[in-house]
Amino acid sequence: MKKFAVLGNPIKHSKSPFIHKEFSIETNIELIYDFLLCPLDGFVQCVDKFRENGGLGLNITVPFKEQAYAYATELTDRAKKAKAVNTLKFFENGKVVGDNTDGDGIVWDFKRLGWELADKDILIIGAGGASRGILGPILELNPKSISLINRTFEKAKLIQEDYPSISVGTLESTNEECKEFGEQPIWEEEIKFIKSLDFENISDEELGKMIALTMSTDSYYKVIDWNKIDNKLYQEL
Repeated sequence: MKKFAVLGNPIKHSKSPFIHKEFSIETNIELIYDFLLCPLDGFVQCVDKFRENGGLGLNITVPFKEQAYAYATELTDRAKKAKAVNTLKFFENGKVVGDNTDGDGIVWDFKRLGWELADKDILIIGAGGASRGILGPILELNPKSISLINRTFEKAKLIQEDYPSISVGTLESTNEECKEFGEQPIWEEEIKFIKSLDFENISDEELGKMIALTMSTDSYYKVIDWNKIDNKLYQEL
């Protein structure tokens, strides 16, 4: 039977095993799809062992998407642009193809929900692999502006080097520092909300609400890549 898994740390919040079980039933394809908790310092060893045990492919979630990018021997164009990988496919000849479906996935969801991003101000919170994955496809939708906020400026700046049209800042940015965003909103309300969260003691259930969540207001869209969001909004999405 074909063997797959979703790899990350933490991982129990992921809905991928449930989703792929439903795919298996709908398509009549027999497969095994499990959770794979990987030590933070053991990505390569974890993937190697999975391959040795007959695994055919992995979905990669936080915080390993950039390590997966480095692990792949061949990259799709969208993975190259993102410099992050959320899907690894293994071949018998040793080839490992890395792909990134984050951007196309979230854009598809925007279209499904009827959300137009053209001429909108976008706030992306977090500078990890997921943010790298969605930036290119979102830029292709011609938003008015994109601001990226991260806990550390250095990591946000690295993303800006690849996407120079975006503005970056940190949770500690002052209003004066945020003027580098030009005429874009300062996002004071959103930064205050993020600072109020207790990331050290957050539950798996709350963490599960973070992945690729989106919410909208009348004037702009916010793409949230963090750990806690209004439960009512989450259920609606």
